Amino acid sequence: CERRDRSMIDHHHLTVSHPSLVVSESAPPENPRRQSYRSIHHNRIAKASTNKRDKIIMGLSSNYGAVATAEPVDESPVATVVEGSPAVVRVIAPSNLPEGYEYLVHAVGHRMVATVPKGGVRKGQEFQATVIPVGGWRDGLFDCFSFGLCHPQCCLTFWCTPLALGQLMTRMNLNFIGSPHSTTNGNSTTPSTISPFTLMLILVIVYVVVDCIVALMIEPYLNAEEEDEETGQIYTADELYMPPWVLRLRAFGQAWEFFYGFFVFVVLFRVRNHVRKRYSIPSSTYGCGDGLEDCCCAMLCGPCSVCQMMRHTSDYRHDEAACCTPTGLRMPPETV
Repeated sequence: CERRDRSMIDHHHLTVSHPSLVVSESAPPENPRRQSYRSIHHNRIAKASTNKRDKIIMGLSSNYGAVATAEPVDESPVATVVEGSPAVVRVIAPSNLPEGYEYLVHAVGHRMVATVPKGGVRKGQEFQATVIPVGGWRDGLFDCFSFGLCHPQCCLTFWCTPLALGQLMTRMNLNFIGSPHSTTNGNSTTPSTISPFTLMLILVIVYVVVDCIVALMIEPYLNAEEEDEETGQIYTADELYMPPWVLRLRAFGQAWEFFYGFFVFVVLFRVRNHVRKRYSIPSSTYGCGDGLEDCCCAMLCGPCSVCQMMRHTSDYRHDEAACCTPTGLRMPPETV
């Protein structure tokens, strides 16, 4: 019996003084190589988790521009209005901010968006910024001539709405289809070297050239007239007597015009919806969907809608407008 008891004890685990540590007398010690491999494996997992967490944190900074490296800022700093310039405020930077960074400020009881100027700012640095109203439009939809009939922005919008829309998209840092630039892990990618204004200009030129070529080729057949020898009556060309290639070319021209108009409508709808959401502007069509107002404005009042968004994103009382610049604003000379 004594031998049997001792044999049973040899096959059981023996506990030491530390209550949380159990040692098996029969288990051999772990191989040092296995311990080293396990340590390296845990280190790799920890490092990967840290990198992934850092990317997620950087991606939460902003959806506009390269602002992922900016430090967290106070969402409601107080701004001081510059005397004589109600659209310009004096702001003390709450943190190190890169150029183009936008954040809310409070001035004279209103919430506004201040944009960091070129070159960025450091924490505590004072700078002046043109503010954009938040929570409502700067003016009405039909205030197109508030700066005069010959204002560059107004003229371009009514002469060629797609070009003015391209300027607005460039100013808002949007892509060619009216949405923010594609992101990776929440960080905005570098915008294309070709601005939406340039792409819109190319589209307008191609549209006009193709439309003119089609019109010149089919015009002689559409306006052809024939005189009946017996009755003396003059008859216009009938589709039944037109060559098949003329009918196909005319159908292509109609489809091309529809595609061009539909594309401009969709882009305008997306841009207006983006502007309203970016500056927290509520829709006036309560209970009828968030995009109904944007759809109606894009379809029925396209030029007026573009004018309103251009005036909202820039105060023309202080910013000089221009027809032929990518943003629709007079660019200051670069300091060399």
